[in-house]
Amino acid sequence: MEFSAKQIAQLLQGVVEGNEEIIVNKLCKIEEGEEGGLSFLANPKYTQYIYTTKSSIVIVNQDFVAEEKIEATLIRVKDAYSCFANLLEIYNQYRFNKKGISSLAVIDQKATVGEEAYIGEFVVISQDAKIGKNCKIYPHTYIGDNVTIGDNVTIFAGVKIYHDTVIGNNCIIHAGAVIGADGFGLQYVQGIGSFKTFDEFLRLTYGDEYWQTSTRFVYSSSPNDYTYRNHDKKENIYDEDMNIIGQYYPKEKNKSGAFKDMHILQEVYYNTRKGDRFGLNAWLINSNRELPMLTTDYGNANDFENRQRETTFRGILSWDHLRENWKIAAIRTSKCVCLFL
Repeated sequence: MEFSAKQIAQLLQGVVEGNEEIIVNKLCKIEEGEEGGLSFLANPKYTQYIYTTKSSIVIVNQDFVAEEKIEATLIRVKDAYSCFANLLEIYNQYRFNKKGISSLAVIDQKATVGEEAYIGEFVVISQDAKIGKNCKIYPHTYIGDNVTIGDNVTIFAGVKIYHDTVIGNNCIIHAGAVIGADGFGLQYVQGIGSFKTFDEFLRLTYGDEYWQTSTRFVYSSSPNDYTYRNHDKKENIYDEDMNIIGQYYPKEKNKSGAFKDMHILQEVYYNTRKGDRFGLNAWLINSNRELPMLTTDYGNANDFENRQRETTFRGILSWDHLRENWKIAAIRTSKCVCLFL
């Protein structure tokens, strides 16, 4: 998918500085830019890369002042970070807005597929399965007998959904997931990102003819203490007689940006196999986040603390009564929040 600088500027209400007809077809980090790539500059820490990047277009803030020659075409906007995020959302809408049924898909004659659906190559949809409207089912997905999938559901490649499973509306199921299987399952993912960000995901599952349980644990943390030049603060330079002879912007460690988030989600379902299913969902959140200061602070970072601590528990009890042509559902929810500043 290709966009010109002129088209991007119109979407973001920005101003092109350079070749407005230049085309991009990929997204790149500014320090890893490639020809045909689109990048953005919002953090002053990365300013040095705008002079050497190979990206064809770079989105920058309106007040950005170049100190050297820049080869890339610039698009000036009010807020480069939020504009790039909006552009990414638009890009994904185009990217995932697929429609049509592949000739290589296998769909049972007794299965039903809703309007505006996309069914990819080598997808298998079994007997009496019901697929809702505007669903996107990517290649090599298996959907078992009597599975019901709601509207606006996206199922990525390689997913297996076994018999009698019910998926609600507006769900996203990521690649390789197995839903409705018997026995135990274990999944662990470790993620490492920039600014010493660590993400850990653990999932334990069990299922048989009557019971399905899932326990998910997510832990995310980062000190966010990267070094940057503080352009909102000036330090004086003194001579031997303590006369001010100059000023400079100091390099500092980012503060009040660390966070530690923990999420635990427990799901238990009991299927009577006679048209009734009972469910219990419990979600615990424990969050400890430092909060950025609203003004430039000239004091010692050890003299103050600005953070938010939150512990939230949510519980849901559900009952589904299913029949061939109709369904009754009842849900009871509860929530408890403890917030400390």
